[in-house]
Amino acid sequence: MLPRLRHRPHTSRPAARRPICPACAGFTTSHQCSRCGFEDKLHGQRWCTRCTFADRLAELLDDGTGRIRPELIPLADSLLTMDNPLSGLTWLYTRKGRTGSAGDLLRRLGRGDSELTHEAFHTLQPWRAASHLRELLMNCGILPVIDKQICLFERWLVDHLADITDPESGLPDATAAT
Repeated sequence: MLPRLRHRPHTSRPAARRPICPACAGFTTSHQCSRCGFEDKLHGQRWCTRCTFADRLAELLDDGTGRIRPELIPLADSLLTMDNPLSGLTWLYTRKGRTGSAGDLLRRLGRGDSELTHEAFHTLQPWRAASHLRELLMNCGILPVIDKQICLFERWLVDHLADITDPESGLPDATAAT
């Protein structure tokens, strides 16, 4: 390994068969992040993936004061420690042909437009991103831990009961099932 360098080795010397960094190899193109100095794939503003992810996450979780909503700081800390920040960055963006994204959900939570309760997650869309986000919030201690199957059933129940238009159907209301 290279001692105390803030970049990854990319090339190797054929004679020594040891990895060396691009600067040591004499390359003139730099892939160092302009914020932290880590050598990585660069995104906008010449930032590495982790810095870009941190900035995007802070923007989404902003409560309107320029800071992350205090209740969501454990979530931000947890997400920023993930091994592959590119996965997290990709998760935030809307997929082609789909409406909504995890980024939209985080923005609503950051601004306080959506409550930090299990009940609020029953109607959030897209439901898969909402389900994953709910699990992350439970793992961070922001939401109380409840069984995943119960969460999915309650979500299904809310959607199913909303589709019933006949008040004479004889079906019990949602409180009888939970």
